[in-house]
Amino acid sequence: GYEWMADTLRASQAALRAAVEESQLLQAEASQYGEDWLRNRIKVNVSITNPADPTYWASEPFPVISWPDNVMRDHRKIAFYDITEADPYKGMVMYSGMGIGEHYMGPTWEDRAVMLRGPAALDMKNAARDLLLNQGFRPEEIPPPLKPMDFADDYWEMVEAYMAENLGGVRALEMHSETGYEAKPINVAKAVLYTLAPPGMVLILPDSLWHAPLWASMLAGSCMRGARVLIIHPSQRNAPGQAFMTLSRANELFERAIIFRHELEDQIAAVGGQYRVGLYDMDIDVANVPERLQASAVGLRLPWMREALQIPDDWEPIFADADSIFPDFDINYIVEDVEDRRPKLHLKTNLFVSASVLRALLAAPEWRPFVLKYAEERVRDVISAESVEGYRSAKELGQALRPEFVALVESVNRLLAEDGEETAAVYSMVGSPNMDYRSMLMDGEVALLISGKGSIAGFLDAVILAGAARWIDDVAELDEYLPRYEGFKWKASRWVKNML
Repeated sequence: GYEWMADTLRASQAALRAAVEESQLLQAEASQYGEDWLRNRIKVNVSITNPADPTYWASEPFPVISWPDNVMRDHRKIAFYDITEADPYKGMVMYSGMGIGEHYMGPTWEDRAVMLRGPAALDMKNAARDLLLNQGFRPEEIPPPLKPMDFADDYWEMVEAYMAENLGGVRALEMHSETGYEAKPINVAKAVLYTLAPPGMVLILPDSLWHAPLWASMLAGSCMRGARVLIIHPSQRNAPGQAFMTLSRANELFERAIIFRHELEDQIAAVGGQYRVGLYDMDIDVANVPERLQASAVGLRLPWMREALQIPDDWEPIFADADSIFPDFDINYIVEDVEDRRPKLHLKTNLFVSASVLRALLAAPEWRPFVLKYAEERVRDVISAESVEGYRSAKELGQALRPEFVALVESVNRLLAEDGEETAAVYSMVGSPNMDYRSMLMDGEVALLISGKGSIAGFLDAVILAGAARWIDDVAELDEYLPRYEGFKWKASRWVKNML
């Protein structure tokens, strides 16, 4: 069933060979240095970092029993090209929680990635070089594209020109938590955002491994100061992994969150806070945009959800009848799943939006046109005619949304200025770290933190996901969809919590 992949690879290899043969420069150099030089020049280089080494053992990750530090791994998922000090917009970086392989493709893998261009992307080049140096490369062995170089004379002029043409650009911060017992700046960023959330701020936090009580307790504190916290984890049948240890940890944390909300219900209500736990429990393919929007519209009618998101009483979801808006919708996946399964929630995203921004977004006349255009372009990404018969770059989505996006940003800025708001804030974070102790303490992770208008698309995506979630009100309902484990299994999951 994958003959087309082999055909594509053969065609690409043939095109590469033809390009090499037609290159006068390469052929001249090959005649001087030999065929082996040419093969070394045009090739794919693979570097295995953090190779297995049983030399060093410790008991910290796994109490009582020592364990080799192979348990610490580089969990980062990154792809980049042409990041250079010569041109800030020549290359691009993509950050994701998704690995490479057929397992991550098809109709049932729920994940996210974010692409970055500009000066902030230079951190990726530096991080890649530092990783190789850490693994024993000598400075002279660093590949030329990763070596530091002087900035082009007009580098910052190019940045200023781009910002002038694109609403001042977007603020972004790339963060790398190094593998093992090294610096973990992502933890610092999370702690700051979780504990300093102002009253009325909405936090939407989906993750496939919601295990760490430390993060949950920070969020509980913000809830008691008026923040609205929405935590999402997959149900058992929508979880990427079925290990009893990970499911047990999530069940225990969600159980405590439910008890916390009920026991302090009056105090939470007095400050206008929310502390909700929801389960990603659905059987709608990830690319079935109309059905996803329709399911979300149902959840957005919940009274507490409308209160949390500042939704006016007379506001109606745009996609309550999404099928009528997209009557010709049809999906033909390029890659089908090897097994019949429900969608698997694997994304690791964080969304933070202040109450003032929520009010301005919903009050802006340009909001509904932007949402409708966003949905239309998402549909174009997945319908048969666009995704199978022709290639549509992910970058085209942003280009297609530009007129509506610019109009919305200008309107929101005007409304915030008219209201005299000085505390407007919106952040989104996308990357590889889970909400567990492994990501916090041991693994190498990467995350991109975006502030301001660059987070609007992330806000819309998070709200759609939250609207479609199953929100849990009592422990019995939780155990039905995310089972409780007792006895040895419960104790074992607690014992090895740092390694899960």
